[in-house]
Amino acid sequence: MSPSVEPTTVTAPGLTVVPARLLDGGEVVLLAVKPSGCFCLLTSLPVLVTAVAFTAVAYLAGQMWSGRLQPGAIALFWAGVSIVRLIVAYLQWVARLYVLTNRRVLRVSGAFREMVHQCPLRHLVRAAASISPAERLLGVGSLSFESSDPAARQAHWAHVNYPAEVQQVVNEAIARAR
Repeated sequence: MSPSVEPTTVTAPGLTVVPARLLDGGEVVLLAVKPSGCFCLLTSLPVLVTAVAFTAVAYLAGQMWSGRLQPGAIALFWAGVSIVRLIVAYLQWVARLYVLTNRRVLRVSGAFREMVHQCPLRHLVRAAASISPAERLLGVGSLSFESSDPAARQAHWAHVNYPAEVQQVVNEAIARAR
């Protein structure tokens, strides 16, 4: 018989891998999800809209004052800014994981330095789903957690697929933890 070895990862329902170092003894993963792939687009949207607006203004200004303004250079600059923002958003998406256990909710993030935001379920009153117009268009939503303890850290879950179903699972876990 070989000695038992602590697992380094735990596979949650839905085949999402949760690092075992995040879990306390006896803690069971109920749900582990990554944000939607739309996360990159939604978090980059303000920069993308700004890029399009400045490029359009530069083009129109270039038409009015030909020779003085280089709309192509401005468009190239904003295209570069947009690409950099999308790369940063992708790195944020890759490193982000939302976990619900039988004891707490967690948000794990950080591409270069891991940050874990957590809140015990016993401190939560309920989870509330919110869906912005852009999220509604893409079929995703965000969850926020109402806490009875103002000192408890909040673990907001942004841009998850099936927000109503995820909200229901979280609220059932909160009810069981009480």
